[in-house]
This record gives sequence, structure tokens and C-alpha cells, in this order.
Amino acid sequence: IDLKANFYPQDQQKCRKELNLDTGKFIALFVGRLSPEKGVRLLLDTIPKVPKEIQFVIVGGGPMKPEVEKAAEKYKNINYIGPVANDKLPLFYNAADVLFWGSVDQDYFGRVTMGALACGLPVIIPAKTEYFKVSKPVEIDFPQGKIGYMLETDPKLVAQKINNLARSKNLSLMRKACREYSLKHFSDKNAQVFLKVYNM
Repeated sequence: IDLKANFYPQDQQKCRKELNLDTGKFIALFVGRLSPEKGVRLLLDTIPKVPKEIQFVIVGGGPMKPEVEKAAEKYKNINYIGPVANDKLPLFYNAADVLFWGSVDQDYFGRVTMGALACGLPVIIPAKTEYFKVSKPVEIDFPQGKIGYMLETDPKLVAQKINNLARSKNLSLMRKACREYSLKHFSDKNAQVFLKVYNM
């Protein structure tokens, strides 16, 4: 098994239909543990600042699940899915238009961000990481604006970028650039580590 055989671009509309997601809306996807360090607070603070036509699909479980469920009751444009099997994640990556607050460390992408890029999904990732109250800048070769955005944790700024993407006519070019970036930067060795973590 290799990265190319599991995480690759698929037809967006087919994936949406298979997942029972809206086929006509811009979808911002969050995948990860629902905990403070994963940026869930930023996610919830950003949602009220974007147009209601933008749909947020949240995949995962964790200690902040009650807050996410409460937000989903309040805002009709939140679709909280809950945890899903790893082999289903490529469907979600392909159904979405952007991965919002992808996982990243100081000098490497997290598995969710890698999976999204491999499927041709633009990503929005943090410009800083914070572990044990120590903040460090993310030092990754990231072509800003071509495969997504690396941003500060500012809900207004993030909402603006999501809104810009929703109105962009260049998403197909960004998708292509994401796939090309993943093929160039995620070597077969990295891919095997990635798949091992996913248990594929």
C-alpha cells in the first residue's frame, strides 16, 4: 500500500453524495481531536464570522465535544459528524473545499494535513504551535496562497480567508497545486509512516 493508492483526488460531487453532504455549498472541513490544542476554540469563534452559506463539517471526538454539539445546535451551517474510521477520511477530504486548521508541528505537517494535501484539498494551518505554553513559529516550506494559508490564530483573519476561498475562481488550480506539492514533498518513506499511523 502506498500514499498514492489511498489518498488521492476523487470526484467531489460523488464523495458528497456518498457522505450525504450538501452538493451545492462551500464546505470547510475540520478533522481531529476536539481539544484546545487542536484549535477547536478558534474553529468555534470563526464560524459566526463567515456567511451562513458556508458549511462547516466537523469530524472527530474529544473533550470539547459538548461545546461543538452546542454550537451545532445554535448554527445551522455546522454539520458535526463525530469520529469516523480512518479509511473514510479520504472521502471527506475530497468532499470538502478547504481543510480548516489542519494539524501541524514546528517543522512537519500532521497526518490530517498530509492526507488533505494528498487528496488535493487546500489547507489553512497555524503559523505557530504551542505546547506546554511554549509558542514556536512553524518553519515549513509553505507556498502561501497556492496550497492554502498559514495564519495567526485570529478568527477575523481566518474568516476572511475562508470567505475569500469560497468566492475564489482558482480552487481547481489550488487543488492541483496541493496534489503536486504532496507528491513532491511526501516521499515514499514518509508515506509509509503516514499509512502506518492510519493503520492502512
